[in-house]
Amino acid sequence: MSSERVLDIHCSCGAVHLRYRGVPIRHFICHCKHCQASMAWLESQGGTSSRHPTGGDQTLFVFSDDIEVVTGEDQIGAYSVIRRVRTPRIYARCCHTPLGSTFAKPLGRFTALKTVGVRDKSALPAIREHVNVDSAAGTLADDGLPRQRGMGPLMGQIAWELRPWSGHHKHRWARWTRSELIILEGDPD
Repeated sequence: MSSERVLDIHCSCGAVHLRYRGVPIRHFICHCKHCQASMAWLESQGGTSSRHPTGGDQTLFVFSDDIEVVTGEDQIGAYSVIRRVRTPRIYARCCHTPLGSTFAKPLGRFTALKTVGVRDKSALPAIREHVNVDSAAGTLADDGLPRQRGMGPLMGQIAWELRPWSGHHKHRWARWTRSELIILEGDPD
């Protein structure tokens, strides 16, 4: 894992401001169909694209309770891309900017923070890999980063790295994921 970071994350209109203060677990680019469908829906609503130049979604895996809502809590909403996968996506309702996604137990204490709203990109740790490349839209350019077919190997590596921190964090986003969960129709598979 990298060293402690302080990142300010803003939605595109500025109504939502999050502050992340902690040690990021992993920075990667996800190419799964769910991230692609999520990006497509937000873009269709006029939202800011979080697509990396490779077509994937640039994601910073962090502990949820290291994220503070500075302003705009009333503008944070949640949705799920498909019914059978309950991975709530957190976004700014005001301008449809992606903020992150969270997980059901036991991974609920983690957030896949979207980096599109990080204004100081130099403060981000290096991207370590591409994941879910088997569902990437198009051919990935050779950027020298490792590629994984699914999420399994990444989750195993993260679980191994997090052993010293087990049990220290709680699920922070629960209040949004319980309140206004919009489920989009259609299955990206």
